[in-house]
Amino acid sequence: MGLLVVLVAGGILVEPIELGRRGIVVGMSIDLVAEGYLVAVQLVSVAADSKEGKASAYTVVEGTGPTVSQAMDSISYQASLMPSYGHCKVLFLGEDTLTEIDGILVNFLRNDILTQDTQIVAVQGTGKEALSAKVPLLDSSSAYVEQDNMLVSQTGGRNLVSLKDYCAKVKGEIGAKLLPYAVKIKAQPADGEQQKQDEAVLFDLYNTVAYSTDGVPHIYGHQVTRGVGLVNAKGGQVTAYDREGRYVTVKLLTVVKTRSYTPDTIKATYRYAVSVVESTLPAETPEKEIATLVATEIDREMEYAYQTALKDDVDLFAVAGRLYCRYGTKLSLSQVKWERTIKVTCR
Repeated sequence: MGLLVVLVAGGILVEPIELGRRGIVVGMSIDLVAEGYLVAVQLVSVAADSKEGKASAYTVVEGTGPTVSQAMDSISYQASLMPSYGHCKVLFLGEDTLTEIDGILVNFLRNDILTQDTQIVAVQGTGKEALSAKVPLLDSSSAYVEQDNMLVSQTGGRNLVSLKDYCAKVKGEIGAKLLPYAVKIKAQPADGEQQKQDEAVLFDLYNTVAYSTDGVPHIYGHQVTRGVGLVNAKGGQVTAYDREGRYVTVKLLTVVKTRSYTPDTIKATYRYAVSVVESTLPAETPEKEIATLVATEIDREMEYAYQTALKDDVDLFAVAGRLYCRYGTKLSLSQVKWERTIKVTCR
């Protein structure tokens, strides 16, 4: 028998809700459709007749409505369950929603509909497709993307984006809003296995959505995402080449950042500690020469990302945003400068 919750308020007995009628939401998606919004949830329900409270398999249930809240209400009717969103780890945003979503996410945070730590991930195509995707090894795509997104942040340096993080930048005054951008990739079947209609997919999360100062979303691939990640450098590797085409690959261990400001310029120094993991350089190559090669490559990748985003009026590295926070003056990206000094130490 499921646990009964009884609430008494003002002498009124509220109808108890059995635990078996609640569905635990582990992932959620939002898409734009002709009727307004399509909201899908990946949930696991507790079987009402289960003495041990054993969970059933993951199920995707959807609802539509002219507003997101109405679409969420319709999920309850479709599933005959009361969805519980407190365990939702990932919210997928279909690419068509990216210009419509700010007010919805702020409402989610303000009214505690989702926890402030829920990861926000934009996806190529629809959010429901990502939520319903069959992934290898794990039971649910939301769990897969949560772990993969964490791995990218740890090895590539790009920060995770939580509901709280996104809403903090919703006005765009302290730097561009950023989101991970997931692209589905078909998983290769093992030798001898036949392709199936519901074949498994992987997700490439090494992409970024960044918003311009006028609120337009721009999608960037691996190269720009790497440039963003190098500023944080929580891990990952850099490969640098000399003039003869020989290379050295280093692992980024730590980075220490210092900044100085004038009203229109940020002068930043990035001090990296690295270790060599692979090299075709001569064994006698001095560490100073290796450090110079790596520093030049890091600066090149940052500059490429900065200039690419600048063409789209995207404050990718929060240069204008940091100056606004410090001086209270709004400057266009053409009015600000970002001067970098890269220092590398080999360990």
